[in-house]
Amino acid sequence: MAGRGGSGEETVVIVGGGHAGAAACGFLRQFGFTGGIVLLSEEDVLPYHRPPLSKGVLTGRAAAGPPPLRPANFYRDNGIDLRLGAKVTGIDRTTRTVTMLDGGEVRYDWLILAMGARPWDLRCSGRGLAGVHLLRTLRDAERLKAEFRAGRRLAIVGGGYIGLEVAASARDCGMAVTVIEREARVLARVASPWISEFVRRRHEAQGVHFRLERGLERIEGERGATREVMLDDGQVLPVDLLLLGIGGVPNQELAFEAGLRCDDGIVVDGAGRTDDPAIFALGDVARQVIVPGTRGVRLECVSGALDQAKRTSAAIALAPLPQRDVATFWSDQYDMKLQAAGVLDGAGAIVFRQAPGGGKAMAFHLCEGRIAGVEAVNAGADFMAAKAMIAAGKAVDVVKLGDPDVPLGEVEVGQSG
Repeated sequence: MAGRGGSGEETVVIVGGGHAGAAACGFLRQFGFTGGIVLLSEEDVLPYHRPPLSKGVLTGRAAAGPPPLRPANFYRDNGIDLRLGAKVTGIDRTTRTVTMLDGGEVRYDWLILAMGARPWDLRCSGRGLAGVHLLRTLRDAERLKAEFRAGRRLAIVGGGYIGLEVAASARDCGMAVTVIEREARVLARVASPWISEFVRRRHEAQGVHFRLERGLERIEGERGATREVMLDDGQVLPVDLLLLGIGGVPNQELAFEAGLRCDDGIVVDGAGRTDDPAIFALGDVARQVIVPGTRGVRLECVSGALDQAKRTSAAIALAPLPQRDVATFWSDQYDMKLQAAGVLDGAGAIVFRQAPGGGKAMAFHLCEGRIAGVEAVNAGADFMAAKAMIAAGKAVDVVKLGDPDVPLGEVEVGQSG
């Protein structure tokens, strides 16, 4: 397939070396783009897998660090100009150039913004004490890992995926762990109440303590180091280190300063195109408007980043847009494999099924009699089957769906049991 850069004169500049930006390099070549590709990554290491940061890196199982997304020779062999430690400070849409921190400029014909997101930070008394951590990059994980020792006391603000993954890693290392969550349950934004309860009980069985419907009031220290935290109800918890894991903020400042439309993320269409036809955005920093008239959604997951990178690359290469994949999320905690796919917010009824013995569970989110989303714990094969059913859009028998004795392949309407 001939690429729109077939003359070799056009250049795509990608800002951000995470999953989305790195994937776009490969997809551009796959769809036939033969022009120049420049990948600008602010970090000084090869683009790498990020899920191990809260797991294998902290426990020491990934002693060599997270594996790179692509080996170094991939960029060389595919004519990709990879620049590490390259911080972009501005975008000039008139001259189609990006400005670097060192004063240099890089010209683009097509610009892909994939700057990702950063952790929410708290502005409270004691925030500057040693022992207070955020977790987003390899350097963050290395700093946190340096303080992981058996017997130490860790408090985690935030009961989402990152907070719970770090809690599991800390317990594996023999640390005392308390999770502080402002909502009434863990995973409140990303999981159904049934799955939240299932996961919380598993953590409690491993010795994790929870302070639900509580916020952090202040951090107290001694000789510059964190020693205790006070909650908003006055309770004081002795701690040795603290992780702030309360969600992400899209790194949209470059786009906003360049005059692009932003709304808790850079607003893009289904192909990743911004309101400037030469500029695209994807990954955690992008808010996709798939249904006109809606605010759109930010998909903060690897599968979402890869799907967006594929569609954006096809659009730039003038190739047909691939069919949109069903967004998939996952998390590993202890011996639990949590997986989710599809629409979990705004669907109708939720049907829960749990296998005898309680080792695995699933929650199905229905819309007009069809599965719109699914959550699964330790049910990999059934999860993949449910994901296929989401894509197919077939109606299901709700009674059979909730019966763990009925194979998932037999729950479609009209099938005999």
